Amino acid sequence: LQTAYASLLSPRRQPAFRRQRIELDRGLVLTLDWLDAPPTAPTVALFGGVCGNAQSHYARSVMQHLAAREWAGVIVELTAAPSAWHQLPH
Repeated sequence: LQTAYASLLSPRRQPAFRRQRIELDRGLVLTLDWLDAPPTAPTVALFGGVCGNAQSHYARSVMQHLAAREWAGVIVELTAAPSAWHQLPH
């Protein structure tokens, strides 16, 4: 239901994100797509396993609603180069 709502009924104007990439050990990369707001605004975090990434309809819809309320938001995504998975402990 959330996916259908986001793709069919969500606002078409997309929020602008400020991307921050943090390189971690063993080839892991933490990508943070920030929706900026006033410093005292609440901040909502969406995690990649729950919402996909910043390009997903669901994440963009949530961020659009946050922007309308002048709230901050961040979409958190952890990725790795394919070779990095071989270096992680099993």
